[in-house]
Amino acid sequence: MLLLGCEQQQGDATASAVPEEELIAEEEETAQPVSDAFEEALQALGVLDYELKVLDTLAPSENFLLKRLTYLGQFEKFKEQADYQAALTAGMLRCTSARLKSTRELGSRLFPRVAIEYWRFADTLSAQAAFKAVEEIRDKYGWDQISKSPITYGRLGTQLYFITPGGFYMLEEVPPIEKILRAALTE
Repeated sequence: MLLLGCEQQQGDATASAVPEEELIAEEEETAQPVSDAFEEALQALGVLDYELKVLDTLAPSENFLLKRLTYLGQFEKFKEQADYQAALTAGMLRCTSARLKSTRELGSRLFPRVAIEYWRFADTLSAQAAFKAVEEIRDKYGWDQISKSPITYGRLGTQLYFITPGGFYMLEEVPPIEKILRAALTE
């Protein structure tokens, strides 16, 4: 299984890398129709009692990261945000946003919820460039400037995904979600 990823949890980050030749081999193995792979992955989350509430196809320039950088660009220290637009959207075939909610109650009227954004690129080089830009943004600004909720993200060949839980109370929910999502996207 291929994963270039980084998990952000309360300031700590971990990353793993896979050699280029494995990336190309994995990309060829995981060729699925663009319209089905992400929806199937979302359906697979049903084993964790998650139900799809909202599914939207977005223009590449409407992804959550660019929208947040555009907002932050109003402030002097974030003026270079426009530099990332080309890297984050070049070669992007699809940008899909999903919101899910669990039927499992964590406490009195408290249900786990998660937002997942999926980006599919035309080729591995475009996906690598976008992943590199995401990591630069994380290192330069810190995720607390992008989202108050912890974001877990990763890359699988030509695909990037971003998992944003409803808050810190859901941190234990994220690893099983990511495991199922990665498995379903690589089938």
